Amino acid sequence: MLPKIHMDEKPLSGYALRPWSDALFHFRDHYGLKATSAQMQIFSHPVYNVDTARWAWLMDYNVVTEFIPGTEHHTRKYFTNILATDYAPSIASTLLERYDLLILSDTSGTAIGGETFNTYNRIHDNLPRELEASGRLCILESLTFERGFRVRFALNTKYSHFSFTKLTPDGWVTWHTHAIYSSMRPVKINIETFTIRPLQQFELRSSEGAHEIVATCENDRELTGGRVRFVCAPLPATPEGKRTFYIASAPEHEVAASAQDQRKLALRDISISIEPLSD
Repeated sequence: MLPKIHMDEKPLSGYALRPWSDALFHFRDHYGLKATSAQMQIFSHPVYNVDTARWAWLMDYNVVTEFIPGTEHHTRKYFTNILATDYAPSIASTLLERYDLLILSDTSGTAIGGETFNTYNRIHDNLPRELEASGRLCILESLTFERGFRVRFALNTKYSHFSFTKLTPDGWVTWHTHAIYSSMRPVKINIETFTIRPLQQFELRSSEGAHEIVATCENDRELTGGRVRFVCAPLPATPEGKRTFYIASAPEHEVAASAQDQRKLALRDISISIEPLSD
């Protein structure tokens, strides 16, 4: 015979799910987080969490191809380990290693009906303090929703992202294709690629204003198999949000690929690495 278990159910309104999910979605977009950038809220609540926000995006924004990793992103072993201790410094260290985006709250999630047994809620007084004291978070925006509950969106200082926004069906980047750049620290970008014809340098130009040259990418050396390594001039941190560039070169390079193929092809089979200039 099963024992009788008393269940104390509490009503959860969740009326602010839309503002919560919208704010998180637009924050990611504004700061150019890539699809694989993991995120976690440092409080526990059955409604206001990164997983319910993602399902809201699926319905509101039809986000399918870039469905952001949630808690299932972790292996069972990792997720068990992170919540199996009450030692805030250990948890903070693991969070900073694993996540690009952390969402801090001023008070425990229990203030709006979150689970009292959850580690994030139980040690709330210590964990955010450890995270902020690390110096490894850039707190950029905040949101106040149900019952005055305030959260702050913070990016890891090691976060950097650079990618081209579009490829041709056969994998080429054409001249004047846009690139998204976002970083919490100054970086140097290295691009290994095939070029449509011999190329000594190309430019990253701003998509705004006077379209000034942001960085010149110099041919550093030839690699095996005909690939070329380009090293770009240093790029600054972007705490104000993502920046959009486009790829350009001298007029003699921005020409049709051939008499049969009028596309202005530039680079193909691109591999990008990002090096921090300072820690």
